[in-house]
Amino acid sequence: MTLVETYPDEAEIEFRLDVDAQLQAVYPDRAWWWHPYEVRGRYECRGIRFREFYCVAGSVQCCMWSIATKFGGRRRVALVPDESMIVFGPITIEGRGERVIIDPREIRSLDPEYPKPWRQSAADRRPSWLKRLFK
Repeated sequence: MTLVETYPDEAEIEFRLDVDAQLQAVYPDRAWWWHPYEVRGRYECRGIRFREFYCVAGSVQCCMWSIATKFGGRRRVALVPDESMIVFGPITIEGRGERVIIDPREIRSLDPEYPKPWRQSAADRRPSWLKRLFK
């Protein structure tokens, strides 16, 4: 799960316009190079509000992380393990020159229809082929 910082009272369309602008800045000569993405639930961790950013092309999610960590992005990003992402190492919120290690249980869903990222055990999040190997 890729969580991208959102600002107070920011509408989804404003969020999308800013994310689009940041993605376009990575490859300015290739208009709309990324696959369409979804903006899912809203979350909060340590007083920072996030929106879930999901794209079938995982490289676009990683690009959002790169923008936050390497290219001076305006929004902080957290990569949280779930069914679409495996994270090696600690869970962190990164961006704006900061790197903060967090416990995923600190992430609170603001939308009841979206699950909390820590509901599944680590064993349940493993791909099926990996589960078969370690039965």
